Amino acid sequence: MLNIVNLPIESLRPNDYNPNVMTGTEFKELVCEVKRLQRIPKPIVVKKNRQDYLIIDGEHNWRAAQETGLKELPCEIIEADDFESMLQTFKRNQHGTHNPIKLGKMFQRMMEGKGLSQRALAKEMDISEGTVRNALEYAKAVEVRNDYAFEKLSIPQIRTYNRLPHVIADFWLKCGADTKQSGLMWGKYEEDEDFEVIWGPDKSYTDPIFWQDMENDHSPADFKKRLNQISVWKRFEHRYSDNEEFLKELRKYTKHFYAKKFPVRDKMFMDQALDFLIDVGTDPNDCSIHPISFNLTSEEFEKLFLEFEKTGGSAVTFSESVQLAIAKKTGKLITKPGKAREGLKGIEISQNAPDYIRESKLPIESKYNLWKTDGPESKKRELALGDRYISEDRIKGELRLASKKNEYQEKLRTKSEMDLAKSIALRMPIYGKEKDSEAIDTMARRLVLLTKTELMILNEYTEGMEGWKSFAEAINGLASFANISD
Repeated sequence: MLNIVNLPIESLRPNDYNPNVMTGTEFKELVCEVKRLQRIPKPIVVKKNRQDYLIIDGEHNWRAAQETGLKELPCEIIEADDFESMLQTFKRNQHGTHNPIKLGKMFQRMMEGKGLSQRALAKEMDISEGTVRNALEYAKAVEVRNDYAFEKLSIPQIRTYNRLPHVIADFWLKCGADTKQSGLMWGKYEEDEDFEVIWGPDKSYTDPIFWQDMENDHSPADFKKRLNQISVWKRFEHRYSDNEEFLKELRKYTKHFYAKKFPVRDKMFMDQALDFLIDVGTDPNDCSIHPISFNLTSEEFEKLFLEFEKTGGSAVTFSESVQLAIAKKTGKLITKPGKAREGLKGIEISQNAPDYIRESKLPIESKYNLWKTDGPESKKRELALGDRYISEDRIKGELRLASKKNEYQEKLRTKSEMDLAKSIALRMPIYGKEKDSEAIDTMARRLVLLTKTELMILNEYTEGMEGWKSFAEAINGLASFANISD
């Protein structure tokens, strides 16, 4: 039996978590209805709260009654703790519209109050986990910035905002919060809590230098343009190094390239200037002992830049101006650029790359690319680098890794070149032919043209493989490397 009593209107007060909202028009219609009936449409649900009563359901009826001057209101009094009160507020207001921010905050309180997970709360309230998760996204956004009407954003927009670094997220809002920006994200939003945006896990795009002078950017097109500019700049920088500490210093110089300022708006001219500016030693293959430094400070470079703009001159002569400024400062004239990119990669290889990469005779650029395709992310990077690196550099690297096993090599050295060639030929697939002695001899005669060292490496590499049919691509790569055909 319902416990309905008339209570003075001044003894009721609203709760601070009710997510139910009405438009101005809807509330005016409710006020007219109360005036016509001279009562509220249904009793207000309350619970005793010290000296007064807390409204659980019926806040808009209570406000409409205040507008019409009613003194007492019929109320249903229930017993409920804080969690049950919020649950009842939600359940009894399914007919209305929920403010997603207030709903998210209420769900947060309910989870914290009983120590529940999103899934457990959804089960307790008999709603979908997605409903809980989406509401919490709005509450999370307000915690970061509470001066924006996030309730006007859609679920995909709010999820994007919460996953963008803050400096970028606010700029994205200013430019229209368009989730369809080209290249904005890698994957789908649905059920993907950890999707990565274009700037990736290193977060280098959060550097404030990328997001300066944004006053005139207001549209999705402006945001896309800014992303494209940053993408070009980042690719340019990462041609020199992946080391974020070094890149922070490099950006003090390359910011002029990002701004497309004369005379280094073209990457060729920026490269020429950096070849003089970056000091990595004279020999890129022996640069591990040389600290990375800049021959001019960023302030000195900028001063030179401004002077060059005043006096005029062609972009071609700017590197000569850099060269002269370094000579005036250090007393030494650099007559040949230092090949900064190659030197930096040489340093990185000598300090961090595994032995088989470091000791390889491949050019530095090839060693660097091969090294960066190794590890857990190798499949993604291999696809980005192209098949050439998979079929040549990767296999060459594996061959050199195999050559490190000295004890096995010593045993192989006692065999003749023909013995080694025959042992390899016995394993290699000879497509379209019976594997008879004549076919094996023909393959061996081709293989014996290799040096003994190459034969020893090839022998070891092929001996460790099982199931030739499943290794057809690797064999084709080896055949290409040895300049033989099957």
